[in-house]
Amino acid sequence: MEQLPNHIKLIFLVGAPRGGTSWLQLLLSARPEIATAPETHLFHDYTGSLFSGWKGHCEAQHVVGLYHIMSEAEYLASIREFASKVMARILATKPNAVIVLEKTPHHVLHWHEILTLFPNAFFVHIIRDPRAVVASLRAASRSFARWAPWRLTSCCSLWNSFTRAGREIARVTPNYLEIRYEDLRREGVSSLRSVFAWCGLEISDDDIEDILRRHQIDRLRSQEAPLAAWCPYGEQQNFYRKGQIDSWRSELTMRQLALVEHLTGDLMEELGYARVAPAGGVWRSAGHLLTAALDLLADGRGWRRFCNRLWPSRRFFRGGGRGPGRHPWEKAPYDNRIPSLHS
Repeated sequence: MEQLPNHIKLIFLVGAPRGGTSWLQLLLSARPEIATAPETHLFHDYTGSLFSGWKGHCEAQHVVGLYHIMSEAEYLASIREFASKVMARILATKPNAVIVLEKTPHHVLHWHEILTLFPNAFFVHIIRDPRAVVASLRAASRSFARWAPWRLTSCCSLWNSFTRAGREIARVTPNYLEIRYEDLRREGVSSLRSVFAWCGLEISDDDIEDILRRHQIDRLRSQEAPLAAWCPYGEQQNFYRKGQIDSWRSELTMRQLALVEHLTGDLMEELGYARVAPAGGVWRSAGHLLTAALDLLADGRGWRRFCNRLWPSRRFFRGGGRGPGRHPWEKAPYDNRIPSLHS
C-alpha cells in the first residue's frame, strides 16, 4: 500500500489565487530535495464533501449515515490513507526528495481538515498586496482563467477570505511561515534563503541566485525559461504577467483603488500596505457604491444575473452565442460553465 513515509516533511503552499503561489512553487521545486506536482485540489474538491457529509449527519443526528456503522476514528483513517497515497504519488516523482510540497491556493480554506489528517503538516503562506491581486484576477478573467472573478467586490472578498484564513493557521500550529510576495521580488536571495532554511535546507546564495535567474518572471512570460516537467502553466498564454510590485497603480483607476482599499482596508493596513486613495466621508461612500454598481454593469456575468433575478420569468441572455451582456472572451454559454464560488 502506497503511504507517505514518516520522515518526509509535508508542506502546503497556500495563498490567494494570483498572489504568487505558482512562482514560489517553481522556485522551491528547483531543488532536488523538494517534490511537487500540479494543484491537486485534494481537500477542496475531493475530501471536502467527505468531511462535510460526516459532520452534517452527526450534528443533525440523522437516522441514516455512516456514523451508525463506523467510528469517527475509523472514518478519518480511511480518508487519511487516501490522502497519504496522493502525497506518496507526488513523492514518487522525486524518490530521493525529503520534502513533499503541495500547492493549491484553495487549501488555505481547508487547513483544519489538513491538520486533522496530518497534524505535523507545515504551511507556507504567501501574501500579496490586495490591489495587485485584484488587478491580476481581473486580467486573468479576461484571458485564460474562466474561474477568476471580474467584479472588484468579488475579487476583494476572495483576497479577504483567503488571507484571513491563512493567518488563522498561525494560531493553531507553530509550523507556519508567512512570506510577502513583495519581499520575494525586492530581496530575492535573502527572502528565498529564509524559506529554504525554514524548510530545513541550507542552500548557498550562488545556488539561490541561479534559481532566481532561471525563473525570472520576464523569462517565464516569454517562455524562455525551461519549466519543470510537472508545471502546466507554460501552455497557458498570459498566465505570467508583469509580476511587478506596483503595476496596479496603472491598471486600476483611483476610484477603483478607493473601493478596493475600502473593502480590504483593515487587513491591508494590518499587513503594512499603505493606502493611496484619499479618505472621505459620505461622498466617498457614495462613490464606492457608484463604482461597485458600474463594476457590476461592466461585467456581463453580473449584468445577466442582475436581470435574471429582477425578472426571473424572462430569463435574460440565457442562450448561447455572443448576445447582450456577454463579454467577447465568453465563448461558451454561461449556463454551461462551472460557476466560481467567488464570482
